[in-house]
Amino acid sequence: MIGNKAIAKQLMSRVDVTELGVARALAAGLAEMERAQADAMQDLADAHGFDVDVAVPDVDERRDLLLEGAAAAADGRGVEWWLETRWGHKMDNAAAAAEYIDLEPDAWDDAERDEAAAFIEAEFGVDLEWFETYVIGLDRAAVVRELLAGNLESIEHAIRDAADQTIDDE
Repeated sequence: MIGNKAIAKQLMSRVDVTELGVARALAAGLAEMERAQADAMQDLADAHGFDVDVAVPDVDERRDLLLEGAAAAADGRGVEWWLETRWGHKMDNAAAAAEYIDLEPDAWDDAERDEAAAFIEAEFGVDLEWFETYVIGLDRAAVVRELLAGNLESIEHAIRDAADQTIDDE
């Protein structure tokens, strides 16, 4: 039985997720739904003078990003990919930060905290508080959720923001 699992894992490592028809169709469908919802939210905001922050994603770029994330996750490097993709503009050596997601800063004394802060600043170019917020504790499930639902959650927040505003009567 163990041999069968090893063989299956080896075969899956040879599959390019980005080339699977079902994966491409799902990614394209999700990207189009996100675009349509963001576009509709922007139309609503424009029609009623609401102040909302909604970015309308480019469908092809979003599809490609979803496929890249799926491929990275299938290869076991989803967290590294996410850190590089999401925070590469903010953090040096972003993919390498994945080695530190399991740190437990609550267990550090003041000297350890100071040492960690100096290391994080030198290695990643961000302060420890930022690193604790966006890197430490990150897991694969959070990466997948943010990748798949991040845009939809942004639209939901925009809808809720619009619901709290008064319609401009021109």
